[in-house]
Amino acid sequence: MKTFEEYLKDCHADNYMGTDDDMSDKFETWLGQLDVDDILSAAEDYRKVLVRTLQEEVKQIKGVYSAHDALTKVDELLESVLK
Repeated sequence: MKTFEEYLKDCHADNYMGTDDDMSDKFETWLGQLDVDDILSAAEDYRKVLVRTLQEEVKQIKGVYSAHDALTKVDELLESVLK
């Protein structure tokens, strides 16, 4: 799963116009210009992406594993998000 920083880099890339060579520097500049409300909004969007991703993972798990194994797998997924 993507980290919040990777998510922000994707958001920046979606609207970036320039050369690939300058992209990481421009990301740092862009990130520094975000205000608190922008960051909170991006964090909420990221949370929604994480929840959707985990829901899809759980749907896949439910059809493949026993109940105990499914719960173990869900626990592993949640642990990976918290790292």
